[in-house]
Amino acid sequence: MDQTEIDSLVTRLTERWIRHCAERGIGSARPPTVQEQMMIALFVASLGSVPASASNRGSGGSSAHAQHGLAQTILHLDKQMDMYERSDLLDMALEEIPLQELHSAAEASVQANEVPGYEDGLANALVKWFKDNYFKWIDPVKCPRCGGKTVLREMGAPTAEETQGGAGRVEVHACAEGVWNLEDHVWDEYFSPTLGRWIHLDPCEKVRDEPLLYDKGWGKKMSYVLAFAIDGAKDVTRGYVQDWNATLLRRTRGSEEALRQVLEDVTKRRRLGLPPSDTKRLEIEDQAEAKWLSESEDRAKVPQAIDGQGRESGTADWKHERGEDGTK
Repeated sequence: MDQTEIDSLVTRLTERWIRHCAERGIGSARPPTVQEQMMIALFVASLGSVPASASNRGSGGSSAHAQHGLAQTILHLDKQMDMYERSDLLDMALEEIPLQELHSAAEASVQANEVPGYEDGLANALVKWFKDNYFKWIDPVKCPRCGGKTVLREMGAPTAEETQGGAGRVEVHACAEGVWNLEDHVWDEYFSPTLGRWIHLDPCEKVRDEPLLYDKGWGKKMSYVLAFAIDGAKDVTRGYVQDWNATLLRRTRGSEEALRQVLEDVTKRRRLGLPPSDTKRLEIEDQAEAKWLSESEDRAKVPQAIDGQGRESGTADWKHERGEDGTK
């Protein structure tokens, strides 16, 4: 189904649900609320027949239309978390990583008081190894057919195969013979027991605990930064932007309450059936992160070494095209 058909289905299902409740004396006949439409959109998306990428569509159109797309994206990203728990994929990843080397580097950094704890030292060692020894930047991208250079033409929607692989937005590189697609920028977080919070980690840029790198450094104007894990989903945007009020003006894909409800629903489903001890631990982590996020604007006022520091990886033209060279 295309997006118009999906929206029509959501509207029909919502209206029938309200009518069904009214016929049984549960409430009265009335127009559906945006919140109800969004919940039905989540149900439709969970059936697996909905293309899950809001980033492929503009922010125009009705608020309900935009919220449907955001809900679908959240469901899609949440589903991806299961892939990261697959033992076969984890084994393949571990075969590529020099574990002993990283553990030794982590021990050394702890002994030298360079990091607050062992996990932080291990994260430091990992991003350095990934950036310096494993990651390769391809420039120019070569045409898979003729072997010639390609040029970035536009941002486009992913193919069905690319969507299966997790792509939501792709770069279209073209020559006379074919195209090349590249996924948009993402990063990681890890939980530091020593610091008691989730820590920003970007292996491509070789940085740890620099959440304002993209906003204050690259000059990238973001709207939604959502964190997904095997035990839930959260909106962590406040931790990655320096001006929350300005960011709110860019958040046009629905109400803040609707977004909060969707993320809470995903998290409740993920944590259903967990032992009480795990649930308690996660609740404590949630509270600590909420406090840290609430203090983000105060931290952003402090001058940092990353201020105006553009993206490191990529060519100058490519970074400028994406608005990540620190000039905006």
